[in-house]
Amino acid sequence: MSLSRYRPPGPVAAAFMRSNARRRVLLGPFGSGKSTACCMELWRRAKTQAPDAHGVRRTRFAIVRNTYPELKSTTLKTWMQWLGQGASGVSTGAFTQSAPMEHRLRVTLRDKTNVHCDVMFLAMDQESDVKKFLSLEVTGIWFNEVRELKRSIVDAGDGRIGRFPSMRDGGPTWHGLIADSNMPDEDHWLYDVSQGADDGAWRVFRQPGGVVKVGDGWVQNPKAENLKHLVPQYYGAQTPGKADAWIAVYLGAEFGRLPQEGAYYADELMLAEREGRMADLVPDPSLPVHTFWDLGIADDTAIWFGQASCGGQWRWIDYVEGAGQALDYYARILREKASERRFVYGDHVWPHDGGHRDPGILGGKTRRDVFEGLGFKTIILPKHSLADGIDAVRRLIRVSHFSSSHCGEGLKKLRRYKREFDAARGVYEDRPRHDDASHAADAFRAAAMGQGRVSNVSAWTGVELKDAGEWVV
Repeated sequence: MSLSRYRPPGPVAAAFMRSNARRRVLLGPFGSGKSTACCMELWRRAKTQAPDAHGVRRTRFAIVRNTYPELKSTTLKTWMQWLGQGASGVSTGAFTQSAPMEHRLRVTLRDKTNVHCDVMFLAMDQESDVKKFLSLEVTGIWFNEVRELKRSIVDAGDGRIGRFPSMRDGGPTWHGLIADSNMPDEDHWLYDVSQGADDGAWRVFRQPGGVVKVGDGWVQNPKAENLKHLVPQYYGAQTPGKADAWIAVYLGAEFGRLPQEGAYYADELMLAEREGRMADLVPDPSLPVHTFWDLGIADDTAIWFGQASCGGQWRWIDYVEGAGQALDYYARILREKASERRFVYGDHVWPHDGGHRDPGILGGKTRRDVFEGLGFKTIILPKHSLADGIDAVRRLIRVSHFSSSHCGEGLKKLRRYKREFDAARGVYEDRPRHDDASHAADAFRAAAMGQGRVSNVSAWTGVELKDAGEWVV
């Protein structure tokens, strides 16, 4: 189809494309034309960039997806269908297959100006892509299926946009973050954004559902967008045999909270909730608090705070996660929590790679060396199989109580930790999906594998109160 003949699939998608907001997201059901709208929005912005003194409209964009297989099989496929060589009836430039994949569009418009638009495709399960993302200088970024991405990655994009073309070359006519997604559940950061939790920093455009509830059943919604490009009864034919809650979220474009398909720990967490093991907890002053860590790509860190009580029970009293912070930041957080909640620490358990030497640290020290230099005793776990770790987590959840107020973010991530889905075969694979839930789940796996290694006495040689009640080693 000719690029000039594209029309948004409905009024909500059209409003999304008309908006000049710096941050905006298009939410809707399967098949509603969201990805295509985002492709064409980048292309529209490339065409409307003000030309420079040589008549060239220069822009640079990044397209980000959570995993490389999905980037290649879905995002890139949609992009090339509309903007690939010959797809639009015009020559659109060269495509580079090597990482990071890049499409360099070179098109002459009717007014004789030339569009020079470079587009990079990045996957957040590739360490080289993550590093590239963190050093981008682009006009804008499209986060495809943004509900699968960590909020920290999306927020980091804010500092990478509006940097091409440079101001000495006239600057960008428009710059911003755009995103699309199927409906997130109510545990997700994207739900919070849609409810105005960030004071309206994001404009949210929500398409009509593909189905609507009529009596006790569901019927296809005549107001759904993109129907003319779908087979008849595309949405209505998907409802038989599906639970109401599933239909409401995935076809009806409603918010809800569902057990995640393919989730590893859904049954154990639902049981803990039914049994009342998720409630407000206060630290037991007679027990030390042990922490269990994950140290991941691009300095992502997740930490669970737990106390081992009698009878093999565990009490999870806090959870922390962050990105792009040095170890002294987390040391300060640990001290502040101990001071505020009046407990002392036992052991701090790290994954096997915590003892690796880090060439980025002066003298080639390990991160463990640095952390222990800050006053914290660290246990490094031996490497273990993923299957053993997942089985151990399931057993640990069955004997755990969680602070609903302090561990809420970690519990959200544990609920969403799931298997990778092979869209071509329609099956879940026997390996985890790498997304924003991974670090919380990996840290809890460290807890499951490391709980037998901690001592139930304080590892601090002494605790004293300092000015303003600060607890120090």
